[in-house]
Amino acid sequence: MQPNVMVRRREELKREMKVMLKDDNDLLKTLSLIDNLQRLGLDYHFEEEIDDTLRRIQNDVDEDTDDIHVVALRFRLLRQQGYYVSSGD
Repeated sequence: MQPNVMVRRREELKREMKVMLKDDNDLLKTLSLIDNLQRLGLDYHFEEEIDDTLRRIQNDVDEDTDDIHVVALRFRLLRQQGYYVSSGD
């Protein structure tokens, strides 16, 4: 691939990730995306979007789920970013 093509493709993928991070339809999908970006070491490209998403998730007290995986992932990601989490809210 030509360098110009690779740069354009990288920017296109970054735009797609930013759109996916703003999608509020599937909490598990969004949390998993953040987790994967962090594990891959790519989260620095999306710091603002991740912070905005986690702030929304922290403030969304109506988010009620019985899925322990979602609860644990939400708790870990929020704590990891320095947000106050009160596990009975």
